[in-house]
Amino acid sequence: MTRATWNRMTLAAVVLPLIGVAFSAVSVFLFGASDRGGAIIAYAIGVMPLAAMLGAAGFYLAGQAQKAPWTLGALAALAGAVLAAIVAATVRFRQAGATGFVSVSALPYTAEFLMLAGVVPAILVLGAGVAGRQAVRGTLAVVAWSLAAGAVSSASVGLTLIAVRGLGSLPFLNPVVVWIGLAVGIGGFGWRRIDAAP
Repeated sequence: MTRATWNRMTLAAVVLPLIGVAFSAVSVFLFGASDRGGAIIAYAIGVMPLAAMLGAAGFYLAGQAQKAPWTLGALAALAGAVLAAIVAATVRFRQAGATGFVSVSALPYTAEFLMLAGVVPAILVLGAGVAGRQAVRGTLAVVAWSLAAGAVSSASVGLTLIAVRGLGSLPFLNPVVVWIGLAVGIGGFGWRRIDAAP
């Protein structure tokens, strides 16, 4: 790992969770979701540790790639995350006795979609990173792997919130503390792996 990659990974782990919270707050006003604003921002704070890991992973995967379909990878990852949210919401609704699939128009009202807001910036960076890693294998590989990365990220959101809630029962272990600890850990881990390259 080069120092430049380490710098980007550490910066992503620190900044992207904050951007995710800010994006969530802005989305409350942009989409007229003031009645769900508290939940959206609470979800965004809860997934700050996940956003840190996804963002750092994106820059690690990108490495020193100079040219890649970054935008394609980012959008494919976001599409994968939304599709995974639709599937998860559909499963939950069917367990409650509903039939069919969740429509796109109803998706913004589901918990699965609201949980995503805080990790959208990190998912975009992860998708771009996957594109940088898979670019040599062609466009199909970029789209497929980025879609998969987005879907896995979306599925990880609920698990992260469950884990954070569990840790919250311990003194001083709230999502912000866990995020700071992860950011420090990512920075320290990367520092130990820096090679002699500039």
